[in-house]
Amino acid sequence: KGQEPATLKKIKVFEDVTKNKLALLAVEEGFSHLKKPCHVCIYIDSDYIFAAFMQNWLIKWADNGFRSNGKLVKYADTWSHVSFMTVPHEIEVIKADSTSYSKAQAVELKIYKESH
Repeated sequence: KGQEPATLKKIKVFEDVTKNKLALLAVEEGFSHLKKPCHVCIYIDSDYIFAAFMQNWLIKWADNGFRSNGKLVKYADTWSHVSFMTVPHEIEVIKADSTSYSKAQAVELKIYKESH
C-alpha cells in the first residue's frame, strides 16, 4: 500500500522439511501475495537462499532448466516457481542472522504448538 513496507504474518505447519526448504517456501509464499511490480526486501538467515539470489544461481539455474552439472537442483520445482514470480520485481536480499524478527517468530511458533 503506497510506499509503506508490508509484512505478512502467517503460520503454517510443515513436517519433515529442511530449514532451507522452509525458507524457500516462505519466499515463495511472500511473492505469491504481490499483485504489482515492487521493491522486495528479503531478510533471510539461510546461506543457501541468500547465495541463490546474490550469486545469481537462480538465473543460472533458470537458464539451464533448473539443472546444475546435469542434475536437477534441490527443490527445482519450487525454485522454478520463485524464479517466475520474481521477474517483475526489484529484489534486495539481506543476510540476517538471528534477528529480533526471527526470535519473535520462534516465540509465536512455540505458542502455536502449545495451543494445538
